[in-house]
Amino acid sequence: MNVVKEMIVRLKDIKEEGLVVDLNAGVSLDMARVEGPVCGSLLIHKAGANVLISGTARLEMTLTCSRCLIEFGNNLEVDINLTYMPWQDEDTREYDLQETDMDIGFYIGEEIDIHQLVTEQILLTMPMKIVCSDTCLGLCPVCGLNLNDGQCRCKDGNSHDKTDFNTEGGVASYLDRLRSKYKVK
Repeated sequence: MNVVKEMIVRLKDIKEEGLVVDLNAGVSLDMARVEGPVCGSLLIHKAGANVLISGTARLEMTLTCSRCLIEFGNNLEVDINLTYMPWQDEDTREYDLQETDMDIGFYIGEEIDIHQLVTEQILLTMPMKIVCSDTCLGLCPVCGLNLNDGQCRCKDGNSHDKTDFNTEGGVASYLDRLRSKYKVK
């Protein structure tokens, strides 16, 4: 069985016994800071014109909680089981995707970009809303205190001016009061 370390697989290099791709490459994600390379291994087989890809990718990353804005570490393991089929240019009809179609990809030409494939699978595995824990309380909308660290006094009315941004004047009125309070022009 051939082993490749590059991230582009040429279809002609996939022999009958298959091809192993060792993953050890960096990825860039908008929603996370990746802490090192993506590691893992993929096994690639041909079935006629189709290419079957299976394996696992692992990475460590730092995420920012969407509720409390605290950074936290996360280890992600992505199971990959895909079938790649040749793209047919002449077939331009639109299709309604079924759940079983989510494991199908397409390749054009004689190569498959493994880096793109792995990055796509990582993004599909990421949660829509990133939270540090299911019980995260988030930030106080008035003072910005992380409510996981303790209760602020905003609800008692003792420490902050309560401002309802939905009332007449809203944000502009609040900013005017802040400017005059701190003597900012």
